[in-house]
Amino acid sequence: MAYEHLVPGSCQVFTERSHLLNSPAYLSQMSSVSRLFLCALLTGLGAMPAQHARAQASSCPYEYFELPAFYSLTNSYVFSFQIRHNGQQEWVCAEVEALHGYFEKYEGLDPGMATGQRLVDLMTKGRVLDLRAPLGSLSFTVAATTTAADAIAAKGEAYFLHYYFTAQGCLREDRQVSEAAVMKHLQRWCILAFHQHETGCLMYAVRMQRVTK
Repeated sequence: MAYEHLVPGSCQVFTERSHLLNSPAYLSQMSSVSRLFLCALLTGLGAMPAQHARAQASSCPYEYFELPAFYSLTNSYVFSFQIRHNGQQEWVCAEVEALHGYFEKYEGLDPGMATGQRLVDLMTKGRVLDLRAPLGSLSFTVAATTTAADAIAAKGEAYFLHYYFTAQGCLREDRQVSEAAVMKHLQRWCILAFHQHETGCLMYAVRMQRVTK
């Protein structure tokens, strides 16, 4: 298996912006795939559209979850997952920073590598997070229903993005859809999304393509 990326420009960004990383030494241990993707993230450039995804937890390459989980980048990246509380199972989404804080406070993990690895395991292994705190006390966005978003997603990735997002990539308020319902499908297609600092809107950004030899 290989991953192909369209990353215009120079990857000299790694030396010029290494101060953005929590652990620059870790960079030397990363695969070339990881370095290419990190270059795309730091420069704000896109990658190629994802192929048809299968299971939400396993359709994306490890780097899709790894880099936003372990590194403090400019944007507030968002992940979608399922939670279980009060006997119910629901889709939610949360910023990476909020997830680090949850794992540190409620699961007793050391901040940084330990909380980051917990986040990646939650996403890649398709586990449901059993909440250890009242949902209302957490910075999680709940999808009351995903039915409408599921129906739009069934029409394909291109239609979904056009329907829910502006030409600038910002989630349209007039669609009145939960971020968690939208993130469920962006993540299934390996499309990264983040909260834009100036407006707070959910924006989609880098796509990762999974290519089988």
